[in-house]
Amino acid sequence: MFENQRDSFVMISRDIPVVCIVPKLAACYEGAKVLIEDLHCHHFELARYHSKQDTGYVQVRDHIVKLVQAPTPDELKARAKRNQQILDTLCFDALHDREERIDEASGQTCEWILTATEDERSPPIWHSWLNNSDDTIFWMSGRAGSGKSTVMKYAFQNDDTRKRLQAWAGDGELLMAAVYLFEAGSQIQKSREGILRSILWQILSIKPDLIYIAFPSFFGSAWPPSEPFNTVMNLSQGFYSLFAKKSEVMKLCVFLDGLDEYRLMDRRDCYTEDDMTLVYDTEDGDAGLGSSKWITDAHKDIAELILEMGSKKDSFKICVTSRELPVFEEAFCDCPRLRVHRHSDKSIAQICAARLEQEAPGLSNITYDLCRDIASRSQGDILWARLVADMVISQGSLRTLKQTLDSLPSRLGGAEGLYMRMIESLKPSYQNAAYRTFRLVLRAIQPPCLITLAFAEEGYLADPHTEQDKSSTRRLRVEHDRSELRTAECLADICREMKHRLRACCAGLLEAEAASSDLSQRVVFMHQTAKEFAGRVDVWDKVNHGLFDNATVDICLLSGCVRHLKCFDALQPICLWPTVGVNTETWLLIANAIRYAARIDNEKIDRRAYFDLVDELDQANQQAWVTSLLKHKPLFEDPQWTDIDCPSLCQKHWAGFEPMDAGKSPKRKDFLAIAVQASLTNYVAEKLKALSKESRRAKAQELLEFAISPKADGVSACVALSGDYTDFHHDMPDTKVLEVLLANGASPRVDRRVWVNAVKAGKLYFAQQSMAVSHLLQSRTSTLLMLNRQRWVTAIKALLLHGADPHISIEIRRGSGESRSTEERSAIEIIIAMLDGEPDFALELRELQALVYPGSRQSMRSGYAIR
Repeated sequence: MFENQRDSFVMISRDIPVVCIVPKLAACYEGAKVLIEDLHCHHFELARYHSKQDTGYVQVRDHIVKLVQAPTPDELKARAKRNQQILDTLCFDALHDREERIDEASGQTCEWILTATEDERSPPIWHSWLNNSDDTIFWMSGRAGSGKSTVMKYAFQNDDTRKRLQAWAGDGELLMAAVYLFEAGSQIQKSREGILRSILWQILSIKPDLIYIAFPSFFGSAWPPSEPFNTVMNLSQGFYSLFAKKSEVMKLCVFLDGLDEYRLMDRRDCYTEDDMTLVYDTEDGDAGLGSSKWITDAHKDIAELILEMGSKKDSFKICVTSRELPVFEEAFCDCPRLRVHRHSDKSIAQICAARLEQEAPGLSNITYDLCRDIASRSQGDILWARLVADMVISQGSLRTLKQTLDSLPSRLGGAEGLYMRMIESLKPSYQNAAYRTFRLVLRAIQPPCLITLAFAEEGYLADPHTEQDKSSTRRLRVEHDRSELRTAECLADICREMKHRLRACCAGLLEAEAASSDLSQRVVFMHQTAKEFAGRVDVWDKVNHGLFDNATVDICLLSGCVRHLKCFDALQPICLWPTVGVNTETWLLIANAIRYAARIDNEKIDRRAYFDLVDELDQANQQAWVTSLLKHKPLFEDPQWTDIDCPSLCQKHWAGFEPMDAGKSPKRKDFLAIAVQASLTNYVAEKLKALSKESRRAKAQELLEFAISPKADGVSACVALSGDYTDFHHDMPDTKVLEVLLANGASPRVDRRVWVNAVKAGKLYFAQQSMAVSHLLQSRTSTLLMLNRQRWVTAIKALLLHGADPHISIEIRRGSGESRSTEERSAIEIIIAMLDGEPDFALELRELQALVYPGSRQSMRSGYAIR
């Protein structure tokens, strides 16, 4: 098989059982999901048998029988368990967040829109599409804030919609799924991975018998799988396999809301800062909300995906909503279309009338005229109309309602829009508070929860004028939290106060999303247009506010996370079943804190405050770890736990108990191990400097392994929880960390294993024939892969310069199962084999050869790669 066919064959073998029956010692294809069976014969006798007793005939027959036979009762039981495991993996916490935030509309209001016609003689546009088998894609377009999401939600839940789609499906089984993209939410809420996971979960949770058809290769093997399940390639393959095999008996209608909120999150690092910067070519219409190359490319990508889905006419329908942007106008120009804002006058008037009647009952004539006026000026923008109605009521008397309305801007965003007017109406002190809060939310890695934001808002330095102990040398707010054990009731009070501040200081543009409790509520923008407004630099030029640069915002967010983590007495920071480890939600908060630390590690900031905050992060988590273990009371008396397990666990460090979905947590003895993996270079250097010379050398040597060989054999449980979590142990740290360790006495000559692992780590990034790289190419961007490659080559060169033995013999394993073999190669031969044929690293290869073979012309050895 040719090497360039590898990817195609890997995809085929993923879901189709493949048996490779070959002559003994013949070449076979390694790496793909292939069962290899040896035959004691020549090639020309491979398919020629003399009788049914021939070994080859028996082998082929047995494999064919095994492939086609029905599953046994035990296999069915195992399959049911695996079904649930796959459903749990597809699901994510924010799956229904956006849908739950969309306002419920009255049936009459949406019926006005859904029964709209092109002319008096034509049937409703929406009904025609539902009934028509030839039209696959339906486009609900409209201005920002025109109620597209509300109309789609109503249409999806409407009984008449299902009735008409059932008629379209005929004898086939109708399945429906709805996805609501949300740019202001987490990464998974606006990415292709999120779309695929949401659709698959909705379909397969109703029809679990289809899971085996979509993902057959994940049955009959260990769970969790060795590689992440939720890669875009795997999810796409599962989706298309499902409909390739079930298109005749199954019909699917997908409702996909908010195409304009879709983003290329997995390719973000491929774009420059200029590519990401919003450009405002005009202040009019949706284009006035700004765009960038990154966003435009995302819109093109999602449009292509919709058109690809729409090509499967026999079994598929899809209804999408978006703003009326040029890329969508071009992509969907031939599709049936409903322009929502052109048919929403009645609903806007009705909404405003209800609001005014509530505040001023009995003023029917005034209310009627005013509502018609608001509806006329809104140009179909329901959000604008609602905000205007509230402002008219709050700012005007009965005699000045019309005058107040005349004074308000006719659009939402921009430096002269309605949002700006709402901010300008705040007190000056509130305007400054709004600026700080918006900056914190916009720069947060994920939408922050109420508690984290409340602590971050207060800043990171203690206020000497308000602290009770004014003579205290404790500079940081987090240091003053040591004496406070916050109860759940105390945290609930903080949440209520934060919600009040959002309403009072942020003009309602930020809100707490629905959640099971106040303690888990996240802060998000009330609408995408509000986020776009808050992100504009020019609008804040009109407001008096203090300096709040990115580094200061990040250190405040770091402080907010650490102070939140110190509230462990009211939280549940650890999990004791099925395995002992840090709670997934807690680890996600820890990871966010570390990411903020990584942002500011090399910035010119208050270094002492930064170092102390990171120390507090470590100390707070260790205290939470030990306290939670000691507080745990088994249901029954358990001497094993009391006398052995608990004391042993209390002696260990929390960083070694990362919650995992696959594999084991990386073995970290202390926080410095994860600090190295997260590239906290200056923090690591500071901690090493505080040690004695001998202790410093020993600690640097201990940390060397984490700087040069990522432990990429496990997947954190946070990946499934948030959808946008990146493990610390899959990527090469910044090589500046390695420089610090080597400068403090670490050496590859002390421990042979460190150098061997460093060389073998290269296969994660360079061995293109390996399945590991296939996975990285699926789940990571090419830019990140290239960065890892560059860091690995730099690390190898640095280790050679510090005495690593290039001629040390390393055992290499090839193949698997009975066909596994091993051989010995020198370290430099393995390195050369990896870099051979890589034009981007030709210069580095020559430099490495010059280091190992000074003064000679060592030729490159081609045609071999480590596996």
